[in-house]
Amino acid sequence: EQGVVAPFLQLATTDSLVVVWETDTGEESRVRYGVGADLNTEVLGSSAVSADGTRLHRVTLPGLSPGALLSYQAFTGSYSSTVAPLRVPSGPDTGVRLVGISDMQQDSSYPYVFADLVSDGIIPFLETETGLPIERALHAVLIAGDLVQDGFDYDSWADTYFAPAAPLYSRVPSYPVPGNHERDTGFYYDYFVLPDNGTAGYE
Repeated sequence: EQGVVAPFLQLATTDSLVVVWETDTGEESRVRYGVGADLNTEVLGSSAVSADGTRLHRVTLPGLSPGALLSYQAFTGSYSSTVAPLRVPSGPDTGVRLVGISDMQQDSSYPYVFADLVSDGIIPFLETETGLPIERALHAVLIAGDLVQDGFDYDSWADTYFAPAAPLYSRVPSYPVPGNHERDTGFYYDYFVLPDNGTAGYE
C-alpha cells in the first residue's frame, strides 16, 4: 500500500478526534497513539472506497483527556505514516486560537502560494509568537471555501490541497466549508468528518 493523502485531523472534541488518511489500496485502518512519544494504545477504524477507487480511512481516538499532548501513527498494511504530535482540545473556557484561510485553489502562475503560507507563514509565525509547537499554539484551521480549483479533478485534492497542508493538518484539526470551486462533489464529502449539529437539512 502507498499513502496518497497523509493523515489529517478532523472533528476534535475534548475527549475524541478523528484521524483520516488515504491509500491506493488496503482495507486496514489502524492508529497507534499515546501520551508523549509512547504509542501504547491501538484502535481500529473503517475504510471505504473513494469515488476514484482509492481507500479512505477513518479512525476515531476515543476517551481522550482534555488538553492531553499525544503522538499518533496510522497504518494500512505495509503503509505507515510518520509519527505526529497532537493536542486534545481543553474546552472553550481556556481560550481558543484559530486561523482562517480560503481560496487556496492552485494558480498555475503561482503554484506554491499555499505551501508557502503553511510552511513559511502560519507554522513559523505562530510558533515564534507563542513559543510553542504548532499543535499547542493553534487549536483549529477554518477554511472558508475553494480548497481546489475544480472539485471534480481528483488529483488536485491530493496534490494541491492536502500535500501542501500536511505539516499543519497532521497536527491541527481543520474545518472546511465547500466553496463554488468544490462544485458539490463527492470528494469533499468523502474526505471530511465535520460537525453535524446544523439545522435540519444543513447538518
